[in-house]
Amino acid sequence: MKNRLLILCALFFATATKAQTDFSILVQPYTIPGFPGLHSYAAAAYNGKWVLIGGRTEGLHQRQPTTAFLSANNNTNIYVVDPVSKNVWTASVNSLPDSFNEQLQSSNMLFCYEGDKLYIAGGYGYSATIGNHKTFTNLVVVDLPGLINAVINNVSINSFFRQLTDNIFAVTGGQMAKQGDMFLLVGGQQFDGRYNPNNGPSFTQVYSNQIRKFKLADNGTALSISYQNTITDANELHRRDYNMVPQVFPDRRLGYTAFSGVFQNAVNLPFLNTVDIDSFGYSPNNSFNQLLNHYHSGKIAVYDSVANAMHSIFFGGMAQYYYNAGGNLVQDNEVPFVSTIGKVTRAANGTMSEMKIGDLTGFIGTGAEVFINHALPLYSNEVIKLNAISQDTVLAGYLAGGISSIAPNIFFVNTGTQSAASNNIYKILLVKNSVIPVQLVYFRGVKQKNIVLLEWKTATEQNNNRFEIERSTDGIIFSVIGSIPGSGNSDLEKVYSYKDISPAPGLNYYRLKQINLDETHSYSSVILIRIGSTEKQFLIYPNPVNEKLIVEFDKIISDNVRIRIIDINGRELFSQSKQVLSRQINLNTAGLSSGSYFIEIVINGKTYADKFIKK
Repeated sequence: MKNRLLILCALFFATATKAQTDFSILVQPYTIPGFPGLHSYAAAAYNGKWVLIGGRTEGLHQRQPTTAFLSANNNTNIYVVDPVSKNVWTASVNSLPDSFNEQLQSSNMLFCYEGDKLYIAGGYGYSATIGNHKTFTNLVVVDLPGLINAVINNVSINSFFRQLTDNIFAVTGGQMAKQGDMFLLVGGQQFDGRYNPNNGPSFTQVYSNQIRKFKLADNGTALSISYQNTITDANELHRRDYNMVPQVFPDRRLGYTAFSGVFQNAVNLPFLNTVDIDSFGYSPNNSFNQLLNHYHSGKIAVYDSVANAMHSIFFGGMAQYYYNAGGNLVQDNEVPFVSTIGKVTRAANGTMSEMKIGDLTGFIGTGAEVFINHALPLYSNEVIKLNAISQDTVLAGYLAGGISSIAPNIFFVNTGTQSAASNNIYKILLVKNSVIPVQLVYFRGVKQKNIVLLEWKTATEQNNNRFEIERSTDGIIFSVIGSIPGSGNSDLEKVYSYKDISPAPGLNYYRLKQINLDETHSYSSVILIRIGSTEKQFLIYPNPVNEKLIVEFDKIISDNVRIRIIDINGRELFSQSKQVLSRQINLNTAGLSSGSYFIEIVINGKTYADKFIKK
């Protein structure tokens, strides 16, 4: 149940996407006072209002069984949100019977909504009834208009929930959809017991490996399953915590595509292929590899009916691959948090392609949800009808919640302070047949002794007033350190630079704030530069260390690296040579006694050393 997550966002510089109808995506910060910090929740929209149920109120779950998935961090409130008036109302699930309130404060439930009903299945969380964690075996049907009115008017919510118990619903981390009268439960797992990254014996974990299909008999009072069938594929459906995006297939049928997910059968890496799914069956696509956006994240679907092109757009999350500031594709098998805005396009002939269309200014999207704007022309599965939109710019929806983190790879060092549940909301704007004010080719930085040279290139500019350079020492709070005039309007590539002559010792985070003539603005992605000895090509943290020590290089290493750990008496306690294609190596220090140690790194015959303390 490796659930690694993050955030920090604002506008990103986007690249226009090309099809029969051009469109681009912009993301804008949007504040709703009282919106909770929340991730991995169930969501629905009805009559202009949002409903949020369950999920978690802390950041990335910790690795220690005694601190992971604590019930104290369950979301025990139901939230109703009006994004226009910015009102937020709450009601507690604790007023509900135990069979309801325990499930409805769990995380990673499967859910979908249609009309005035929200359907919630499974979910993982603590059950006081059995005194342990479990995957719940219930389907809950929620009366949305009744619940919304009850929460707003602060009256009892109990009559707006009904429940059906069956082992078919014992799934967490999968996806749920309704197509016609058929429900689909796709992938996921049944995880019972206390989470333990060392594989038990505190839990059992069984992947679904299935598409579970059922029909629901509902007379308004009683619920029952009127039809049930399963499709099992231990290879293609062995995935959880993935994205299932609504689709219009090339033959114009409606359905869904499962993108990526974890973990492959033979290795702890994400799936790269996709699986097309509808109410009749499924079809794996092994001719396409999705390299970006591998973990459950916010997403939208846009269909160009003229070109018969389907666009699936993903907002951040985690991925095995990402593009660095220089525009180079990087493979990181630690599967870090990423800021990538990725787009997968399926052409009329069925071929699929992927491109990066922007960056969030940090790490957001994992465990977040997108609330689609129902005022737009939509297919029944919430795919946006691009050609039916007449305006140049429309609100596609809102990206809400998720987990914020201070670094890409925090899983092995997570103590609960490196990440938090986000209460941020972002408008997602769809811009048709329009040029984005600034198309940023790259933003990068290089260290020159104790000076940082920042460089960036634009492909085009429209009404660009200036760039402000911002710096932070924690990746969260940024301050302006300089300003460079923009080029106004330009169809030519422009290169800019700025020297930070007084960077802070240690870590320096940089980002660009691009400001238009009307003072609207956008942010670039964040880059990280370390200031220290030029001989010190790696950073070790946390220091002091408890269990896992991270060795982070100042650039991607593609070489054989030898690592030694030596105690203060000169005795070698650990030695390993390994081929590295990454910026990070994780070392298990749990077996070391408390005290001081030296770490020695040999790269290309050159030796570097540092000192750390074991708690």
